[in-house]
Amino acid sequence: KAQEWGDQIPTGVFYQNETLPTYEDRITKRIPSYRETPPAKQKICNDDGTPTANLAALLDELRVT
Repeated sequence: KAQEWGDQIPTGVFYQNETLPTYEDRITKRIPSYRETPPAKQKICNDDGTPTANLAALLDELRVT
């Protein structure tokens, strides 16, 4: 099994579906600002370290009493 590929291991596109738009195009259709501000470039906290998102409503919904 270790010698299955020989000296080189093939890399690249093994399957490409030409009938679907790319993942980035599909996301951009749903979130128009995605290309300008992808998640990796979005600010998640203020300068003092407090989060920019308010999750209080979500946490209240998930609270078990």
